[in-house]
Amino acid sequence: MDDFAMKKKLRYGTILVDSLTHQVIDLIDSRETEAVSKWLAYFPNLLIVSRDGSNTYKKAIETAHPQAIQVNERFHLIKNLTDYIKTYWMNHLPVNVPLKGIKQPKTLALSLSAADNNRQLSAAEKARRAKELNKNGWTKTATCRALNMDARTYDKLAANSFTVSLPLSEQRHNETVRRKEKVIHEAMRLKQLGYTYSAIGRELDKNPITIKRYITKEVTAVSKATGSKKRASILSPFYTDINLAFEKGLMASTIEELIRQKGYKGSSSLVRHYVSGMKKDRQRTNKPLSPRYTIQRSYVLQLLYQPEYSFEKLTPEESQCLFEQYPFVKELYDSIQIFKKMLETHDGKGMGDWLFQAEQSPYKELHSFVDGTKQDLDAVLMAIQSPYSNGLVEGSINKLKVIKRIMYGRCSFALLRNKVLLLERFHSVN
Repeated sequence: MDDFAMKKKLRYGTILVDSLTHQVIDLIDSRETEAVSKWLAYFPNLLIVSRDGSNTYKKAIETAHPQAIQVNERFHLIKNLTDYIKTYWMNHLPVNVPLKGIKQPKTLALSLSAADNNRQLSAAEKARRAKELNKNGWTKTATCRALNMDARTYDKLAANSFTVSLPLSEQRHNETVRRKEKVIHEAMRLKQLGYTYSAIGRELDKNPITIKRYITKEVTAVSKATGSKKRASILSPFYTDINLAFEKGLMASTIEELIRQKGYKGSSSLVRHYVSGMKKDRQRTNKPLSPRYTIQRSYVLQLLYQPEYSFEKLTPEESQCLFEQYPFVKELYDSIQIFKKMLETHDGKGMGDWLFQAEQSPYKELHSFVDGTKQDLDAVLMAIQSPYSNGLVEGSINKLKVIKRIMYGRCSFALLRNKVLLLERFHSVN
């Protein structure tokens, strides 16, 4: 049995297929426990029922046939485990996974270095270089390639005669600084004329204490002119650890895990903002990035689906470095391969050990899969050991969807049921 959508996300029905003849037995206008168990109760001779991982179907079968053997669906077992591991890898591996110990090809290293340097240029510097190249007769395409610039960015610069306006936030800041400088100079001028602090405050609409601070101290119009001290952040004790991890090329999520192990209890956004600021500082200082050897994360994710095909794309040296430098990739890869092997060989003897090891692992994603498996352990073991599967139901659902779409919006569930059952009878006769 399996469910199908009569109106997606709103109404669902249940399709029941004979596992021996592969023919549709009936359709139910619901997938709720009461309706399904009532239908099952009409057939007291049922011994084995293959279903998906739904608790609704599990309770319906237990209600109607407590002694019947239930078989979970193998496809969704593999899919759920794969999705959990994929989520963990996506969160802990960058898009381009750096590998140490592998030499970058010389020509590629040079091209990467030039591209990284161009990305670190400010908008004003890019505009200046683009203007020079334009004067020397360079075409738009050649300039964009030389500066790693998008064609739309070039058009904007050309429209402004290759001048770049400052960001709005910086313009507002500069305007505030100019106003403050004007107030400071005017306060000093009035003091030289013999005005008291109170009189100057009334003239400039400022507090006399502020006027005194402006005049008696060496101040500037930029921030911290008041001499106020910045309150220490909850992240302050971990700045050294974050800086070291950042220099190693670790991502913000990995850095957060490291400092949480050392006692950090703040928010994740605080770590991300600090790391983002470090990236911007490095770009402002034009610190050259050393080219690193990387592989695409998509190649690593493909190990979950087609390991043979993926290992063709990764060289033996890359595979070895990947597993050595990212142990969690090796551990989770081995874990899913063992689970798949149990399904392929129909041998569930090692299931208990596999569940125990997964439960003891540090990966929360595996814990979630183990919790769901334990709730339906008998059906999962039968899915491993028995030849029964829900795969044949999927073909019947596809045929049902074709019929449903032909009569879309014009016919009732009763007519849909009759059309499907008559079609099955017609096929059995022929």
